[in-house]
Amino acid sequence: MRLLQRSLISYIVYSIIIVLIAIPIFYLIINKMFLNDVDEALRQTRGQLVSQLAEADKQTIQRWNDPSGNIKIIPVNKFSEEENIRTISLYDSMTNEKEDFRRLTSVVSINGGYYRMSIRQSLVDSEDLSQGIVTTQIILLTVLLAGLILLTLWQSKKVWKPFYTTLDQLRQFELDKHPAVHLNKTNIREFDELNKAIMQLTDRNNHVYIQQKEFTANAAHELQTPLAAMQAKLELMMQEKNLSEDQVKHIQSLSQSVTRMTRLNKGLLLLAKIENNQFRDVQQIDTGMIIKRVIQQSTSHIQMKHLQVVESYRPTIIHSNPDLTDILITNLINNAILHTPAGGNMEITSGNGKVEIRNSGKPLPFPAENLFYRFQKGNHPKASEGNGLGLAIAKQICNTCHFDIAYRYEDGYHVFTLRFQNHG
Repeated sequence: MRLLQRSLISYIVYSIIIVLIAIPIFYLIINKMFLNDVDEALRQTRGQLVSQLAEADKQTIQRWNDPSGNIKIIPVNKFSEEENIRTISLYDSMTNEKEDFRRLTSVVSINGGYYRMSIRQSLVDSEDLSQGIVTTQIILLTVLLAGLILLTLWQSKKVWKPFYTTLDQLRQFELDKHPAVHLNKTNIREFDELNKAIMQLTDRNNHVYIQQKEFTANAAHELQTPLAAMQAKLELMMQEKNLSEDQVKHIQSLSQSVTRMTRLNKGLLLLAKIENNQFRDVQQIDTGMIIKRVIQQSTSHIQMKHLQVVESYRPTIIHSNPDLTDILITNLINNAILHTPAGGNMEITSGNGKVEIRNSGKPLPFPAENLFYRFQKGNHPKASEGNGLGLAIAKQICNTCHFDIAYRYEDGYHVFTLRFQNHG
């Protein structure tokens, strides 16, 4: 849940609770005020009647009894100061429904006699007016609540806009492609401090990244000559006569180590060149032809491991750098050959803008998301033959050429899928 939604929900819940509490309270207050006004009107009517009948005889007083029952004057024997006022419901034969009345009953003294006077007044008009006022109030509160929600939503979006702008720039930021992050100044102090901290952090990371990249490139470049010299001297030593068996083993071991270092050095140099965007030539390439050539070059290795390779090609022409595409497909196929157990199976398909390479084998001993990291190796017996850079180079080439590469493990097979955007 977004922070904006959480705060808005709090406002809505609070407002709804207030409205639900306020509406019945408001109705009760309005109804009480109307009843007080009706009671006051009934008392005034009683006072006026007593004044008008102050000198009237009993017959005249009896004629004031209303046939509808709104006024009743009945003689009584004794006086009482008790006043009774309440709401009653009576059936109306004309409307065929009950109506509420407010009735005032008390004993009054008229011309020396005592009479029980009962006066009532219909509450229909008062209830209609009360309900109208309450309905209007409900509408006003609803409009006020809706306006408050919309205003809060609009204001919150406006206030949080710099945050989402910063978040979008951070999502698009890639250290090797966007060396700097420029965040505009806002009118909110907290966001300005956040943007300043982010720019300082990205600047420091960019500086460290550039230093690391330069060190890797320089170190790999400087190691080329010593490694070549070491390899040449080891080959000369192998040609010496009268070498003992132990000496030959030591020289072979050193030669293998130098060979691995040379491959590692070439891999680091290649990564540095790719990151520095030194491969800019773009041509039309048939991925099927590259796959056929790589398979032919690896025939001896495939036969030595007794691998069953199934190939399926359809014309797939892409627009990319030929060297990088060749390295990419070669690395993926060599990786599959290296990690397929003896007597295992491989399947290579090409077409519809994609290349899929499948090889049998055990599941990865580490999380799949770490597969394209540098120097990430499995527990395969032949894993030591690699330099741990093949898939890292493949991933970097995909990033540079805007290819999509994905890995999954299904039905006992490791599956690498390449998708090309610019294909014909």
